[in-house]
Formats: sequence, structure tokens, C-alpha cells
Amino acid sequence: MNWIKNNRLIAGAIGLVIIVILGFVVFGGGNGDQEVVTVERRDVTEAVRIAGTVEARIVSDLGFETSGIVRDVSVDVNDVVYRGQTLVSLGLGTLGAELQSAQAALAIKRAEHTNTTVNIDAIRDKQDTLVANAYSELLSTGLIAEPQSPTYTETPPIISGRYTGGEGRYKLTIKSGSQSGDTDLYVFGMEDVESVEVNKTGSTPVGTNGLFVSFPEVPTSYYDTIWYVEIPNTKSPSYAAAYNAYQDALRERSRAVDEAEAEVRAQTSGASIADAELAQAEAEVARIQALIGQRVLTAPFNGTVASIDVDPGESVNANDSAVSVISNDGFGVEIDLPEVDSVKVRVGNPVSIMLDALGEEVFTGTVVSVSRSETLVDGVSVYEARIAFDKTDDRISSGMTADVSIETSKRPTVLSVPARAIKYREDGTPYVLLRKAEGDKGEEKEIVLGLRGSDGSMEVTAGLSEGDTVIIAE
Repeated sequence: MNWIKNNRLIAGAIGLVIIVILGFVVFGGGNGDQEVVTVERRDVTEAVRIAGTVEARIVSDLGFETSGIVRDVSVDVNDVVYRGQTLVSLGLGTLGAELQSAQAALAIKRAEHTNTTVNIDAIRDKQDTLVANAYSELLSTGLIAEPQSPTYTETPPIISGRYTGGEGRYKLTIKSGSQSGDTDLYVFGMEDVESVEVNKTGSTPVGTNGLFVSFPEVPTSYYDTIWYVEIPNTKSPSYAAAYNAYQDALRERSRAVDEAEAEVRAQTSGASIADAELAQAEAEVARIQALIGQRVLTAPFNGTVASIDVDPGESVNANDSAVSVISNDGFGVEIDLPEVDSVKVRVGNPVSIMLDALGEEVFTGTVVSVSRSETLVDGVSVYEARIAFDKTDDRISSGMTADVSIETSKRPTVLSVPARAIKYREDGTPYVLLRKAEGDKGEEKEIVLGLRGSDGSMEVTAGLSEGDTVIIAE
């Protein structure tokens, strides 16, 4: 019995030693100060976190982020506007041509890329876009409003816009509004939407698929009339040309995809460009698109135009107020941004909101205005910003304290490592210790950094591959 007991003690001791050795190898990699991390793809997000207060109504003073010449003012004071509706736009100058050039360069980079599967997908996506554009042009060409009765004496309403829906027929009914002199538009058929007030001086949206209607005569003269819009308009003189262009796009898509697939099958090797060059081309397109976006002011929420401070042809400076919009209902959050954060936050940034009175529940919202004029609070410069809740909630009350997290930038599914894994040479060049084999001390590997996440992660745009092991030395 003593012999058995002694053997059990020896076996237990040996097992304990094995466990210690395994733990030393797995977690220490042969070095007691060594910690490792695997390079992986994830979303890297930069966010600004700050406290604010719920307010009953939102007043958004909108200004452009850049200077320019006003091209168009699409609304009037007291107009009811809808979230996303264009209010004022600046001239684009050469940006349109620059965008086309950048998009062409991007298409070339994608076609030259090493990954043949992505290459085919890029060609297919491009051709699908061309086919979709040709189809949209077919559906949008020559649209007219046809009267329900041949006895109508009114000039037919004008249909405009780029249609993005399906084929069918709209029914438009014009009625007297609730206020004297107002006119309401009712839309039926492919979409049944709430009535909207007819814009007396501009165009009025027809549903949600990109069409607009305007009235050549005084809108009140169209009371109790009904009009139909057939999509597509096969009677239009331009229909045949649009239809042929659509068929040509279908044939070209088939040809381009077949050629790409044949080239991949025949291809044994070929030249490719670096991922960094492709990313650079994509970034250039995104940069120009962002510049174009800075030249269009859109309504950040459903509301009413309170004032317009610019006219077409007028030169405006960046951050000057161009138009003010007041929310019709609902609540928002007012915050005071420190100077360092104010340059990061932009209109349109998504926001997560937690209210002290409602516990851990998270609400979503959108930044609708950021003042570029400082306000002194206790001698410190801050910049007022307003956030609109995406959805109404009866539990929300004015005066509640809010903790908000504003997503100022995001890189989806990019390579990343913890920021503490990154080291810097004397000249500022970042590098990591790349482990080639278990237990080694790591090889210095220079990297190129991108966005720094608020959670301590760091985007790596070049120098590492997914699955690499990086050593974090204590």
C-alpha cells in the first residue's frame, strides 16, 4: 500500500511539472516576459465620448465645410423638409471631372490586382452597375403625367428625377390642404405614402424612389385632379433608344465577364500591384466624394426651414450659417465639444446615447449640427453640437443627462493589433516584433499605421498579414 501511495505521489508531481512546463511554453513562448497577439481583421473605430443634456427641440444652423459659390437654393423659409432632402448646394468646379478620373484609375488598379477572384468580382460589379444605370435610365426616360380625364384644362404636371424603383404605375391625386391656399399631394399605386404639401415654387417628391413633380400653373388650380405616371413610358420618343442602350449594357456585361473568366483560366501568372496602391486609389475616390459631399447641405431631420442666409450666385465662406432648420417634434441632445474633439466631429456622424435615467439601454442618433464658433465655459473654449435621436421614445424627457459616444471614423474589417504592441524607432518609424517560430525573440518588422481605435486597437495598412504573430514585450 505504501508503494502504491508513493507511486501516486510521484505521478502527481510529474503531472504538475508537465502542466507548469506547458503553461510556460504556451503563455511565455520560452521567455517569461513574452506575450503574443495574433494579427486579425476587425473593425477599428475612433469615437468621441462626452456628456450632454436632452433638449425638447433641435435648432440646426447648417453651414458648408468649405467655401464656394452657391449654385442652388432648393427651399424657402417655412418649407417643411424631410431628412436627407437637399437644401442648398455649391458649384462643384472641377470635382466632377476629378471624380471620373479617379474612378477610372481605381478600375485599372482593381483589374491589375493579384487576386483573380476579386478581379472578376470587380468586373462583374462594374458591369452590374452599368446595367443598373442603363435600366434606371430606361425607367426614367420621358416620364409624363397623364390626366385621368381628357376634359382637364390644366397644363400637365412635370415629372423629373432619377427613378430607382420597379416598373408599374403611380397615381397622383391633388387635394386642397388643411390651410387656406395649401395643396396636398397623395401618392398611390407602387407606393402608398402619407400626403405631402406641394412646394409652391419648386419640386415635390413623388414617393421615395427619386421622382419629383412640379406644377406649371398655380397648384390650387389642380384641386381634385388625378394623374397617372406609367413607368417606363413606352410611348416616349426616346424610349426605343433607352431600351436599346439597356440591351447593349446586358450584352456588354455578358461579354466582359466571359472574357475575364477566360483570362483567369488561361492565366498562370501575371503582374500585380501592391495592396497599398489599390488602397491609395480607393482613398482618392473617397476623398473626392467627400469633397463633393461637403458642397451639399441636406436636412438632418424632418423639420421646418427657419431662415435662409444665402442666395444663388453668392460667395460663401466655410462654416458661415447658410440655412437653419427647426425640428417639428422629438428630442435631441446638446453637447459642448472641447477644441480637440470639435475638429473630428462632423454632421452625419452616428451616435450611441445612454441616458442616466434609463440605465444601460443604448439609443442611436445622428450629429445634425456642429458650431464652428467657440463659446467660453469657465474660461475654456467649447463648440456646441446637437444630436437628433433616430427614433422617438415616450420615456425621454427634456433635461435628462446623456452620455454620448460619437463615431467619428471607422475602418471595417482591417488588419489590426493592439497599440501597445507597436514600437517606434528614433526617427518615428513604427515597427513590431514579428515572431517567426515559437520561443524566438522576434524580428523587427516595419509597418504602416492607419486609424487608431478608441479601444486601443491600431489599423495596420502595410507590413503585416492576417495570422502573423506579434510579440508584446513587457
